[in-house]
Amino acid sequence: MLKMVRKAPSNLDVFRKLFPRLKDVQFTLTEHPYGKRWGDDSANVSLEFSMSSGKLPPKLYPCTDPLCNKGGFNMESIIREMYENLVDERNGVMLCTGKYAKAHCAQQAVYSAHLIYL
Repeated sequence: MLKMVRKAPSNLDVFRKLFPRLKDVQFTLTEHPYGKRWGDDSANVSLEFSMSSGKLPPKLYPCTDPLCNKGGFNMESIIREMYENLVDERNGVMLCTGKYAKAHCAQQAVYSAHLIYL
């Protein structure tokens, strides 16, 4: 007897299911790594994501601060809010969602998001 094995959906399939009216999303995130001196932009970590390239933004990009607990930058919430309000472009600063023992993480990332609708 043959057993049917279902193929797990790709991240792109899941993304398209979450945002069916999107043709493409372009998202750039730039974080100044923890422990690096401010003003040293060569230390910045800059990441680019887009549906067309197949490199999708993760729901949560991890924070670089080693003392941060379960932190990161929630790109999906930015995309979801833009999508629900039919916003094409947004630039801003995201705060890390993590915590230290008794305080919120202070890491920040600059982002630029551009949605292209069908």
